[in-house]
Amino acid sequence: MAILFLVSLLGFTPLVIARPGPPRPHILHIVADDLGWDDVSWHNDQMITPNLQDLADNGVILDNMYVQTSCSPTRSCLMSGFYSANIGSQHLVYKPDRPHGLPPRLTILPQVLKEEGYATYGVGKWHLGYCNSSYIPTNRGFDHFFGFYLGSVDYITHKTSEKGPYGTGKYNGYDFRDDGKRVEGEGVDGVYTSLLFKDRFQEIIENHDPETPMYLYVAFQLPHSPVEVPDEWKEKYDGLVTNEVRKTYSGQVTLMDDIVGRIRTAMEEKKLWDDTFVLFHSDNGGDVKHAASNYPLRGNKGTYFDGGIRVAALAYGHGVEKTGYVNEGMIHAVDVFPTFVEVSGGDLDCEYLLDIDGVSAWKLISEGEESQRDGFLITVDEDYPEMSKAAALRDGKWKFIQGYPAFRYPEKHLSWYDTPYDADDEPGVGPAIPEPEGTELWLFDMEADPCEESNVADDYPDVVADLMAKLDVYREDAYTDFPDEDSSCDPALYDGWWSSGWCEI
Repeated sequence: MAILFLVSLLGFTPLVIARPGPPRPHILHIVADDLGWDDVSWHNDQMITPNLQDLADNGVILDNMYVQTSCSPTRSCLMSGFYSANIGSQHLVYKPDRPHGLPPRLTILPQVLKEEGYATYGVGKWHLGYCNSSYIPTNRGFDHFFGFYLGSVDYITHKTSEKGPYGTGKYNGYDFRDDGKRVEGEGVDGVYTSLLFKDRFQEIIENHDPETPMYLYVAFQLPHSPVEVPDEWKEKYDGLVTNEVRKTYSGQVTLMDDIVGRIRTAMEEKKLWDDTFVLFHSDNGGDVKHAASNYPLRGNKGTYFDGGIRVAALAYGHGVEKTGYVNEGMIHAVDVFPTFVEVSGGDLDCEYLLDIDGVSAWKLISEGEESQRDGFLITVDEDYPEMSKAAALRDGKWKFIQGYPAFRYPEKHLSWYDTPYDADDEPGVGPAIPEPEGTELWLFDMEADPCEESNVADDYPDVVADLMAKLDVYREDAYTDFPDEDSSCDPALYDGWWSSGWCEI
């Protein structure tokens, strides 16, 4: 289907010329939140994820899928097809007390799929801006959105602060919306958030017209902190895990897996499943201080080591012809947009898609062909002191970082890996690791050293010089949108709710 774009003062406006053709596949896009590399059963047989394991066994495990180090940067890549550093979203996350979000000038994935004739549903976490109504999902191509706008909420109270769902921030308020309307009252208050999502998934599927292709964006908060889950899920790890925090976290993962199974059952009952393409992945590496595990990868959420950016992923279903194996081809989050456009039958040569950083990975996923990419930009984030100041890229077998890979970085692997999951101490707590001193150039041979144990920058000065030059090219287009805090965000001004309308675009 051809997509034409007219340039206006408001940006790119897609126009569609309809053409006859067979029904397009439904697209089920499942994004876990802070799921560790080691937190799925195909990497760790201690984890109870039977529904995801069945998809992995009968689909394809994507063993080299890369994302960004944290939530908003990855989600901006998924939705826009641009590297986060090229659209200003690479630094930390979109913060609730700062006036920013995914730029409205961008035409994003649900808008394109909607113009392709898809019904578009989002459930769960947005985290791409909210301070102006132009940022919210129902104004960005989603027909319906049920969930929260910020980065996380307490699973029971549905409240959060600018420092997360712990009530420790300067600003605190509720964050739960149904097509923009506040969600509260009987049947909602005090109910574990993900169970509310489960009910909404089933409602969407039951009421969906099977003749209309569906894009269902399943944006879990699970297993993101806070580490809390109903006891029935935690108890599944009795006798398997002794550490109570890790046991609770593992229960969160298994609850997420159960919800995936329920989505599948609902789609099977509605006779949608056989015509559905499924992509599952995490938004970044696991947060070890909240009991995740990225073993044996080095690093944590928020670091540029692979433990922060290489994630568990799989594809399954309609159009996936080669199945039952592990695909080692390189895929980046920016590739999801053009891949889904190709799955939908859309035009990859339209003007907008020619400008993005992503390339379609459909042939790699469906037929096992070689990846169209052999590298990617990791970040250009050198302007702010929070976290790490660094620029980094992957180029073939080489991974290069100029600056610091993490604000506090692990010597080898974070947490308790000498005695996995059995330590009596709180997960992630161990010997203090000092910030790196004197080392600003990091080079890893990812083929010979996938766990990044040996920095070989001093051994390959010509490689370092070449990669520094490539980073300089990326710096030409990179910029950062991270404005100062604005007290106009305060939920106390809006009846205790995080609300839109206090910032300009």
